[in-house]
Amino acid sequence: KKKVAVYSNDIDWDLCGQLIIASSNQTGNPVYRVKTPLAFDGYDIVIILGGHRAYTDKNMPKNIAGEYLDPEEMQMLESERDHKVLKIKRVGKQVFYVFAGSDRYDTKDILLDDNDGDGKANILEAVGGYDPEHVEGALYGKRVLFIISFKDFRDEELSIPSKILEDEDAEIEIASTKKGIARGMLGMSIAVDKTLDEVNVDEYDAIVFVGGSGTPTYLWGNELAANIAAEAFTKGKIVAAICLAPGVLAEAGILEGKRATSYITARDKLEAAGAIWVDQPVVQDGNIITARGPEAAQEFGEKIKEALISQG
Repeated sequence: KKKVAVYSNDIDWDLCGQLIIASSNQTGNPVYRVKTPLAFDGYDIVIILGGHRAYTDKNMPKNIAGEYLDPEEMQMLESERDHKVLKIKRVGKQVFYVFAGSDRYDTKDILLDDNDGDGKANILEAVGGYDPEHVEGALYGKRVLFIISFKDFRDEELSIPSKILEDEDAEIEIASTKKGIARGMLGMSIAVDKTLDEVNVDEYDAIVFVGGSGTPTYLWGNELAANIAAEAFTKGKIVAAICLAPGVLAEAGILEGKRATSYITARDKLEAAGAIWVDQPVVQDGNIITARGPEAAQEFGEKIKEALISQG
């Protein structure tokens, strides 16, 4: 769940608070009213109510809306009646939403508006952590976990499929054997969100194992990785692996009688586990998707996307 901070004076809160609480109840993301910008750290989403001219009070001792609004936006709020602005800004992993109107009633109205025409109010999407001005992609609401070697994962096998899924609004997380900055074979670096022992398979729609020369060191023979694959398969999740990573699926015991592919040096490992090894770039057998190597990364990502869409 994502934690949501709301920064507002009492006037705007009295008008909008129930809408925000209702959105919290609907999305499951808890909302907290904070009284200083210094308290924003630790929250995933920050909602600021009122424009740059909104009154300050004990609950909003400093007006910071002007730090997020453009000069043109502030001028329009001052010069036009019934003008409304929704400003979205990402700072690191935090997302800031400024709801501002020419007056307090316009501020409330912009919460209720549906800027992207998807039938959901702006405030509901903001509390949910989505972009109220973005038309949702085909994978909106889907969560995908990529499991990588902490050192020497294959860059394209992570970057290409994850971009394909993110472009369709899937939420991506990265897991490895430890936290920190993982490094790819070709120089890519990425922050690890969680360790393998922190993974809850129920939170994801798909689990993707990335290959690379680090796979035998970090993922083969790793009981946690194999258990994640086995649990995901049993629960009907999409289980995908590329390059050397199908070896993890072999160790999980989920490839017996399944058509699968891999990098050539993992072929014996797959066949020993009962897989029917196929010399094709990408192979899908039920909820298992395997791919040969980095040259198949694009097709691999597209196949995972198709499978997620088919899930409904």
